[in-house]
Amino acid sequence: LRNAGVDTELSYHAGTYLCNAIMFLSHAWCDVHSQRIPIVFAHLPLTQTEARRTEHTVAGFSPATLGSTVRVLVE
Repeated sequence: LRNAGVDTELSYHAGTYLCNAIMFLSHAWCDVHSQRIPIVFAHLPLTQTEARRTEHTVAGFSPATLGSTVRVLVE
């Protein structure tokens, strides 16, 4: 993602509750079904429009940046 110009931060923590459950269940499914496929969990930031609606100061990504980020992750 960094090579594609996307501002990113690497983390080995998928978050708590729902995010962690999705990551855990994805790995468990692959183990049960003997699948060796890469699993990526990405927290995507708010869009700029969504960020303006929050009470917090967050920059937000443009829809184009979010789209290109997802394309890089899928590739």
